[in-house]
Amino acid sequence: MKKTISIVIAVLLVSFVYYLYVEIEGLPWKHAEVKRKAIEYMKQKYNMDVAATGSSYNFKFKIYTAKVYNVMDANKAIIRVDDDGDFDDEGNYVGKRLQDDYTLVYWSTHIRDSLQKQYPDLFKLQDIDTIQIEYAYYTLSLERGLSGDKDQYGVLIPAKPKDIPELSIRLKTIDIGDHLLEQLRQVINDMVNTSQSMDVFVRAADDRGEHKEEMSKTAILHIEHDKLRTFHSIEELKKEIKSW
Repeated sequence: MKKTISIVIAVLLVSFVYYLYVEIEGLPWKHAEVKRKAIEYMKQKYNMDVAATGSSYNFKFKIYTAKVYNVMDANKAIIRVDDDGDFDDEGNYVGKRLQDDYTLVYWSTHIRDSLQKQYPDLFKLQDIDTIQIEYAYYTLSLERGLSGDKDQYGVLIPAKPKDIPELSIRLKTIDIGDHLLEQLRQVINDMVNTSQSMDVFVRAADDRGEHKEEMSKTAILHIEHDKLRTFHSIEELKKEIKSW
């Protein structure tokens, strides 16, 4: 009798642990399925050959996500393919389907590469940790988000996002130095003159002062695209820097 009770308890315990695991991590076979379908999806939508590099599960919203990359991309930039609920142009729910963020991946990279060619001195500054072009995250399903153009490999190019991107710069230093501000001033003035603006966000490294127990402060320069204007000197830019 005791042996039977022990077996029942062990089975219940294993079942409970498995239930918790599935609730948090998702079903193993579903991870494999979403990766397989994502490869087929990217080929069908963009004529892109991709390889899967992993998957994840958002237990809060019950969304499986495959992480893939274009096999022709030397940088192997990660493209997310979500198995998520979708809506039509009128906002009506049309059910779960695969959706991708390649629009954001492509245009973030394209804009960053263009900036690097136009402003090489900015990208060479030693104070900079990273320079990224960032968009608010969203995905588009199979029939949506195509421009009709192709890249050199025959992959369909996504339509440019309607949202305004952000030029996001993270620094290694605790100060936003003059050399960076001079380069940034040129970029901002050119954006104003060409009416091709972005939000600008520069974040310095945290400054904890002389004592570790002190609250850290961070120098931040943040100018939204509709607040950009011509800056005639870096002193004008310095007035936009805040500490948080």
